[in-house]
Amino acid sequence: MWMNEALSKFGSNDETHIGVVTDVVDGLITINSHTRIANVQVLNGFGVSSMPYVGQEVLVMSTKTGEYICVGDASAKTTLQENETILSSLGGGYVKLMADGSVVINGLTITKTGQIIPAIT
Repeated sequence: MWMNEALSKFGSNDETHIGVVTDVVDGLITINSHTRIANVQVLNGFGVSSMPYVGQEVLVMSTKTGEYICVGDASAKTTLQENETILSSLGGGYVKLMADGSVVINGLTITKTGQIIPAIT
């Protein structure tokens, strides 16, 4: 849904590229794709904010005004099951919302009833 809202705001000319982030400055990224594309705004879903890291593959779209917007991580390989969500950092930290209602934080599980299950080390 947030993607549709963003596309209605920016418009799209259906030109998409996968590129590698080469720079992150003041909330904008530069990527190398078929050419160097600078000052790319990163779009995120409501309530979530993140910035790609240098070296990450991203998907960018060109808008009707000729600007580019980053709409997602092109290199993400996941083992998520249906109805699961994960937030993770390059440093290794993560928060995973499980389909059964539990939450896993860096290996520590909190069940939907509040039971805490320590991480296995």
